[in-house]
Amino acid sequence: MRVSFLLIALLALFAYCDKSGIMLLAISSALIHEMGHIVMAELLKLGVKELYFAPFGIRMILKTPLSVAKSAKKIAVLSAGCAVNLVLFAIFWFLEHKNAALVHLITAAFNILPAGTLDGGRILCEVLSLRLEADRAEKITD
Repeated sequence: MRVSFLLIALLALFAYCDKSGIMLLAISSALIHEMGHIVMAELLKLGVKELYFAPFGIRMILKTPLSVAKSAKKIAVLSAGCAVNLVLFAIFWFLEHKNAALVHLITAAFNILPAGTLDGGRILCEVLSLRLEADRAEKITD
């Protein structure tokens, strides 16, 4: 496991400057999102080889690369982060912690967008590749 110095510096800056706590809520929401991917990869026995915590997400290197996993496993790992955020949104909303709930909802909504390297874009590419050639699916989602 490696952690970017820039991530540590940004966290310290946010903690110092953000009196409302929203930014730290957003960062924790993003980290929990990424942990959803990690837990799902472990549950599916893909094995996490290395984690790199960077300012804009976690790069996860699997023992069994996602590119060789079956489509169902890929989609499960890719959707796990948003699923965790949506579950936490519901829990925090029910507990009337509206700020925490909305931060988790925004994190899920942003990541599920069907664009490029976001989870939604990668899921869409995987679904399209079930019907189209992989190159064509990638071209559509890029």
